[in-house]
Amino acid sequence: MVNSDNDDKGESNDRKRRMDESPESDEIEEKIPRVESDSPSSLPKTDEIQKEKSLADKLEYVENNKGNIPALLFAAKYTDVDVCRKLVDDGADVNERDENGNDVYHCAALNRNNCDIELLDFFLKCKAEMKRLNVDEDDAVLVAFYHSKFKFAKKLFDVYKSNESFLANVAFSNSEKIKSAYYQDPSVVKVTGKEEFDLQILKRMALCQDLKTFKWILKIACDNGVDLSKNKELQLGLLMDAAQNEDESERIFKFLLYSYGNDLTSQDLMSIIIDDFLLRENLKCIELLVNNRADLNECIFQEEETTLLEYCVENNSLNSAKFVYGKKKKKINLRVLICAARYASVEMCEWLLELPMDFNLYDNGGRLFEEVLSNIGHGAKIIRRMKPILRAIVNEPMGNYYPQLYPLHLAMQNENLEAASALLEIGASLKVKFNVTINLLIYCLGINFLEGAKFVYSIDKSQTMGRKFMGIAMMLAKKHGNQEMAQWLDEVQH
Repeated sequence: MVNSDNDDKGESNDRKRRMDESPESDEIEEKIPRVESDSPSSLPKTDEIQKEKSLADKLEYVENNKGNIPALLFAAKYTDVDVCRKLVDDGADVNERDENGNDVYHCAALNRNNCDIELLDFFLKCKAEMKRLNVDEDDAVLVAFYHSKFKFAKKLFDVYKSNESFLANVAFSNSEKIKSAYYQDPSVVKVTGKEEFDLQILKRMALCQDLKTFKWILKIACDNGVDLSKNKELQLGLLMDAAQNEDESERIFKFLLYSYGNDLTSQDLMSIIIDDFLLRENLKCIELLVNNRADLNECIFQEEETTLLEYCVENNSLNSAKFVYGKKKKKINLRVLICAARYASVEMCEWLLELPMDFNLYDNGGRLFEEVLSNIGHGAKIIRRMKPILRAIVNEPMGNYYPQLYPLHLAMQNENLEAASALLEIGASLKVKFNVTINLLIYCLGINFLEGAKFVYSIDKSQTMGRKFMGIAMMLAKKHGNQEMAQWLDEVQH
């Protein structure tokens, strides 16, 4: 019923692993490469190594075959504790690692001669460093567990004195290996020195295992005193973990919601949606919540009366915004479009512009323009998309600024040169003045935005002309303590 430490059955059935893939035996060989000897045959097989009784023969074998692998690491994998002890006595460093980050524990976990436990005891006695990760971010416990060396993995893990249980540590591994570990030693569900079930196991298995395995571990949790039906915080946490499960999110989520979520309020369900689902656009799980009492029309931040649609738009979650809007269609208000102009992509804005609105878009073009110019990531694309609306006001003063500011001034204030380029494309004039007399290049120097000044100069060199220009410009460079600006002005002057 239970796999032995050397049983590799189920190795190819790993569906969720700590790393991108749990290394199979052949893959581990690549991580600890073997170098061919000069003879036609490759490395001796395990039984051949066993026959090499002489310590001197074993040491010679290591030396002839280790290639660029440190001798102690090669010996830990392919020979026995006597060889490793001799190498340490002769000065080998028990803390050395190979080029893939493997140490003596990684190699001992893969020992070919059933000496893994002896080697573990020896290296522990030598006080070799523990808990180190290789290039795949696996420690020796995980490497041993992946290769069905449960006794080795558990013994080393116990030495760690971790604040989590063994099963929580390996929860992302193959489900059959997880079950095998539990049946061999039921204490793996508890943190060392504690009696209660480790709840981190439930959370991690909701995140990565299939429904059948999750139900299995949930039953064990219940047998160990966990009452999920009375723990609302755990219910909500597991729902959020399940929603992130790449393969089984909907199944585990639905099981938890309908089996244990009867006492969850609409506010509880909304907290899940806001915290997690909308930004990851897990719409199937959101649909389950809506069908189970979540009210999408609630304001989520009561002080600001922010609606869920505004939240989706502000976070540029287009699919979620469409989902929320589709549940209760009503005219788009100015606040929603302002959020889109300030934070969202052109795709979000295009979708919103196609919907019915409860305000006149052209009457509010200036306000939207101002928000778009602060949108560093998407502002330029939005300006080009909204050209029919913005073109008429691209050379008009903005809002309630005094002295008056024009769109190009705001683009420079926000250091948004892509938006400035888009403004020029739709008809903006570089001749705009600040406070009646100050041209755009001087304005950029005044706000200490040298790249903006260079941008203006590349298009209109005439802005550096005039009797007073260089004096004012150098004064501004000195005021800002900007040596780079002064150097550039000197180059322009000459």
